[in-house]
Amino acid sequence: MSFCEHCVKGVRHEGTPEGTYETINGIRTYVAKPAGDYPKDKAVIYIPDIFGLELVNNTLLIDGFAQNGFQVYSPDLFEGDPAPANLLDKEGQPFDLMAWFGVHSPDRTGARVKTVIDGLKERGITKFAATGYCYGGELLPWIFSPLP
Repeated sequence: MSFCEHCVKGVRHEGTPEGTYETINGIRTYVAKPAGDYPKDKAVIYIPDIFGLELVNNTLLIDGFAQNGFQVYSPDLFEGDPAPANLLDKEGQPFDLMAWFGVHSPDRTGARVKTVIDGLKERGITKFAATGYCYGGELLPWIFSPLP
């Protein structure tokens, strides 16, 4: 997996997440659904950056997809161990990003996404779209090639 100096740069969004957390096939998952009617057989899988679901930016983006008519599911890729959000701050704590990547390999995190997708199939969801940001974008080909 490649990365650049911009992996730990960004801005913080403000707001209050509107989604909920569910456990799907044993994986903690952030879920956001539209207020109105929506296709129950389709879902968006949101694969976050290294800051995971703990960074409000990610949950607010997920909520935005739901507000536009899509049910969205975002698995906790990092098992409660995302990169610390203070990396976005100029005075952020020192952090060994390469060691963190070693613990959170695409094999491990991608398997978590596939486990959630399997659970969603059991619920009748048959069509999936996905979006990934930074780490999540790199993970997309691993997850979706090929799905059985």
